[in-house]
Amino acid sequence: MAIHVAILKWPYIRMILDGQKTIESRLTKIARPPYRRIQAGDHIYFKASSGPFMAKAVADKVSFYDSLTPRKINALRRHFNRFVCGDDSYWQSKCDSRYATLITLRKVTPITKGPNIPPSRGLAWFVLDQADDPKMFQVALTPGAIRNRYVRVPQKVHQFPPSVYGGRKIAHAGKNLILLMPDGDEVRTDLIDGTMFRWRGWGSYFDKYQMQPGDAVQLTQITAWRYRVAFVERYRGPRSSETRKSAGSDTGSR
Repeated sequence: MAIHVAILKWPYIRMILDGQKTIESRLTKIARPPYRRIQAGDHIYFKASSGPFMAKAVADKVSFYDSLTPRKINALRRHFNRFVCGDDSYWQSKCDSRYATLITLRKVTPITKGPNIPPSRGLAWFVLDQADDPKMFQVALTPGAIRNRYVRVPQKVHQFPPSVYGGRKIAHAGKNLILLMPDGDEVRTDLIDGTMFRWRGWGSYFDKYQMQPGDAVQLTQITAWRYRVAFVERYRGPRSSETRKSAGSDTGSR
């Protein structure tokens, strides 16, 4: 399986995160990706035009269309636009397309990081090798986690190297992981009770990013022992000054 990076205007990504937009559509004059290059089960990373990565999803159902005419495109619009959420200008700009790919999305999650991609040079879709897929996972925060300032990572979500898991007493500590925090600090910690980070400095970050129950801590594996940490607002995209800036200034095309 391949992984994909789709570039589009940030309001459309917001609609994907909100569950309003459940089909991503790509209509083109020539047969270019994702046409015949994506299949059910592939992962898609959504990057805002001239902005950051904001969402990730899995392709649930994929449909391809060729030999399109304006009449056929209007038929696609009538049948699917309540899921595509394209405005009049979008469909008007696609009226002379010959090929279409419609991708039903599932398992939509907000993200802050994605695969490395080359300069777009006008391209809005990239197909990458699965090896380029970042090892990324999220842990939803419970009211207790926020109140008591801790983060647990159940082993069904992610398993760290066995030597990382230690006992409650410092004498029985495991080998340290390195967590790279959003402000540049490096935190060294093992896990106790098989799930909980021993380090308990999460509270200042929960406060800074105004984390609420249901929001998530996102970890992206860099090496076996190093992870990048981000704080993600569930369903409404990542909280960061970079995201807010791009959301207010993005003028790229879909």
